Amino acid sequence: MNNNENVFESSSVTIDWQSIIKDLKRRCVLIVLVGIIVAVGAFVVTEEGYKPMYSSSITVLVQSRTSGSTLTETVELAGIFKTILDSHQLQQTAGEHIGYNYFPGTLNCWVVKETNILSYSITSDNPMKSYKLLNSVMDTYPQFTKYIISDVIIQPISEPTVAIYPVNENKAKRSAVLGFGGGILVSSLIIVVLSFLKDTIKREADVEKKLNTKRIVSIPRQKKDLTFAEKLRGVKKSIALTNTTVSFEFRESYSKLRRSIISDSRDDGDKIYAVTSSLENEGKTTVAVNIALALAQLNYRVLILDTDMRKPAVAKFLDKKFDDDKTLFKFLDGEARLSDVILYDDVLNLYICGCNKGTQEANELLAGERMAYLLSAVREQFHYVIMDTPPMGFVADAEDILEKSDASLLVVRRDVASALMINDTIDVINGTGTRLLGCVYNDAEIVSLTGNRLAYGYGYGYGYGYGYGKYGKYGKYGKYGKYGGYGGYGSYGSYGSYGAYGGYGKYGYGNYYGYGAYKTDDKKKGG
Repeated sequence: MNNNENVFESSSVTIDWQSIIKDLKRRCVLIVLVGIIVAVGAFVVTEEGYKPMYSSSITVLVQSRTSGSTLTETVELAGIFKTILDSHQLQQTAGEHIGYNYFPGTLNCWVVKETNILSYSITSDNPMKSYKLLNSVMDTYPQFTKYIISDVIIQPISEPTVAIYPVNENKAKRSAVLGFGGGILVSSLIIVVLSFLKDTIKREADVEKKLNTKRIVSIPRQKKDLTFAEKLRGVKKSIALTNTTVSFEFRESYSKLRRSIISDSRDDGDKIYAVTSSLENEGKTTVAVNIALALAQLNYRVLILDTDMRKPAVAKFLDKKFDDDKTLFKFLDGEARLSDVILYDDVLNLYICGCNKGTQEANELLAGERMAYLLSAVREQFHYVIMDTPPMGFVADAEDILEKSDASLLVVRRDVASALMINDTIDVINGTGTRLLGCVYNDAEIVSLTGNRLAYGYGYGYGYGYGYGKYGKYGKYGKYGKYGGYGGYGSYGSYGSYGAYGGYGKYGYGNYYGYGAYKTDDKKKGG
């Protein structure tokens, strides 16, 4: 066992125990439900099959009429008498004696070892029946003993009584308990086997081994620290970089991801980045928003654009709410201006555009001309536009958005989507014409930040150098590189105060020179 990786490896088998335990936890309700169903079934079957049996018994002393008989002789007599009682003929006669044409019970007879004391009992489904059968045997046996051991004397030591309680236990409760345990055990074993066999991405190494793309960064698992009451209520907390409780590894992962995006933008001139995933709940919204926050921390003008219009989540993630008439939906529907639907958060230094609730018209709106215009406009106004897109595995909306983006990132959450499905998603992304930078491996138990393994609780040095290495204080670009205060653009370059766009209105959107029908009424009139 390697403690860092927490997996068992041999030459032919790799068992990821963390993945198995996660699957067991995820399906614990199902496991318990199966246990309950099996327990109820076992209880009902046992209860229905239970037939109470009642027993009456007597103990007798077997003696000989002949005086001076030895103990050995009386012991032999007791054995002979037992043989007579066990005979089918005597039992048949005893049954007929009380009105049956057979013996409706079970007779058990035994001799106390090395004595002439004999006990026998009769068990049946009715206490009175057992009692009557016992007395019938006592009345009938002389018919058989007078020809075999005529000098025998049977002296009762204890008198028979009518049974009050059944002699056989009702095991329905025990069966229910065993059924519950057996159901849990079997269902757990099935889940363990299925977890072992499923072809998902369970480790960093699986990305390179199974996927047709590279891993850009691994985002470590981050606990949400929910109280028990919050867990019961199903409360979901967002994990944002602005949260002071997030781990160092979590922050550094996004720092690395930010550097990758800045480098890509510098080399290829990309501005619009789409963040998508194969399935829901892989963390694409968390990744998209935190990328935007990480870039905004360096004073870039960043817009987080929520294009998952069927299930928008960005506003909820950031605990924001758009005015109902100032949402992305309203703009795409032609009922609002672009400057009205972009919200600026001065605390986060982040621009936000999205919706409060979903719409079934998402596909038509995202593929329309106003969406193309929006992206064209924001491309000029922002350094980076991060788009949270729908998952690729459910709807075609994401493909329309990806076609309009410069580059894309695929979020792959640990042990969620199969490698086959992820590779199909990669093929679809490549088919849209956008450039796939790689995948963000999310919810990782172990992360690699600088090529070396790093697990929670292990130390990590600031290996990047002060000012992020070759960039000086942000490298050769001075403060933000060769652009000075954003380089040669003065305050945001040659645009003066945001360049030719004047003041961009209240939030820097002002007038959209050259955008015709979509000019605004803020500050100046474009056209």
